[in-house]
Amino acid sequence: MTSKHTPGEWIFNRDSNNQWTIETPNSDDEQGNSVIVEITEDRPLEEQIANAQLIASAPALLEACKTLVDSWNDAPEHFRNKYGNIIDSAVGMAREAIAKATKA
Repeated sequence: MTSKHTPGEWIFNRDSNNQWTIETPNSDDEQGNSVIVEITEDRPLEEQIANAQLIASAPALLEACKTLVDSWNDAPEHFRNKYGNIIDSAVGMAREAIAKATKA
């Protein structure tokens, strides 16, 4: 399945207008980055930075969730039977996060 979101690494940056942005490296602007989203300034600075870091990490978090689910699905049955009660909850949360992130 192909992703509908902007591919690649996302980074957070402060632009020339002192606005926090989430960008992906490419050649759309003079800095070689393409802005994906701007973080609102009506929040305290610490919260703006935390929001930007969380949003910028979204592609990596999505990939980690997919890897967890795929690994669990590929695990041998005896392993799933032995550790299922421990791991099923985390895998379920990962599935929910994937669904939320990829729904149309």
